[in-house]
Amino acid sequence: MSPRLFDRLAAAASILILIGLGMVSYYFARQAEKNQAAPAVEGRADPDFFVEKMSLMRADRDGNPSVRMEAERMLHYPLDGHVEFTEPRIISLDDAQPLTTITARRGSAPDNGDFADLHDDVQVRRQPATRADGSEAAPPMQMFTDNAHVDMTSRVITTDDPVTMRAGENRLAGVGMEIREDSQEVKLKSRVKGHFPPAIR
Repeated sequence: MSPRLFDRLAAAASILILIGLGMVSYYFARQAEKNQAAPAVEGRADPDFFVEKMSLMRADRDGNPSVRMEAERMLHYPLDGHVEFTEPRIISLDDAQPLTTITARRGSAPDNGDFADLHDDVQVRRQPATRADGSEAAPPMQMFTDNAHVDMTSRVITTDDPVTMRAGENRLAGVGMEIREDSQEVKLKSRVKGHFPPAIR
């Protein structure tokens, strides 16, 4: 089975899982109404279901898998429709771009999955870009920060927190950052400092 076909099947399976979870939530909500359960205490947001070892796929407009979201544990909160993740991992599946993986200790997102907010030990790791002949066009990149916002639709990663970056032997640090996955553009917003060792000839 080709990797692309596998990702398409995984995307379809993810959609079926979400539909099933939605039906389960609806069933329990209806049962609670029938039993005249006591109303939730204001501000209380108990989860209505959880998933261990979660893996969901997001497709682009053409139906091709574009992003895979994984987590050790996911909790869904019906009060405002958000989900929380333990050890989330966001993996880019664009064949035209170097593989990029984003990890954190915890995260949250709306249940439509349009974006995710990641917290605590956020790391972005991008594999080296290669040319058609297999030679390296750009070195691998690693970025470290405390919090980050990941837009799943535009595939833009942003933070207002201090950031450190490594690209090969080069080092950068600053406050605030924006990474555009489609164009591979990286922008540090302020207090930028860098270390660029001389090239060895």
